[in-house]
Amino acid sequence: MTIYQKLLSKHVCLFFLIAGLVLGNGIMFLFGNDPTKPLGTISILCEDRKYLFWIWAFFVVGGYFLNTLYAYRRYKETSKLLLFISIFAMIAACGIGLSLKHDVTTWNPKRIVHWISTGVYMATLGLSVMIFLFKNAKRYQGFLPLGLTVLLILCGIALWLFTLGKSGLMEMVPNTLLELLLLLLNFILPVKPKHTVSANTETT
Repeated sequence: MTIYQKLLSKHVCLFFLIAGLVLGNGIMFLFGNDPTKPLGTISILCEDRKYLFWIWAFFVVGGYFLNTLYAYRRYKETSKLLLFISIFAMIAACGIGLSLKHDVTTWNPKRIVHWISTGVYMATLGLSVMIFLFKNAKRYQGFLPLGLTVLLILCGIALWLFTLGKSGLMEMVPNTLLELLLLLLNFILPVKPKHTVSANTETT
């Protein structure tokens, strides 16, 4: 078994998904952080604790990446575009980490990079799953409502940002929902193609 196959094994992917779900939410309450506040985001929490951000990224972002690839393999998806989008989400997450601790009172270059990286990360993360679900909606049962759910999550993030403003909670809720969706997709939802051909059917 190759390293790639080991990383995409059921047990490894499930471990990262559960660890990301627990740690991703648990970290947000460390050091007296209040995720309901505008300054309660993972970025503010980790601006003087960059090691904590990379721990978060290792399990949360890494868990997303592994489980997205696991879903592609499980449902026989070979699109290079989707693979590129998944990889780009990881690159954007690195951009978030590298632009931590910037002046939040002005639109300086570091803050601009941070906001762009955050937006690209959330967008590519959602798109890597949503496009996959819509693309295969005709092949597998349950994919269409799951794809619509991801679309609602992405729209909800934008609506939340422009109405209630940013907060740690705005990060936690969509992250948790997407992780639960991947848990359902990879480990709970039965693989049921919509159209099956009986082995006894003769073709002419």
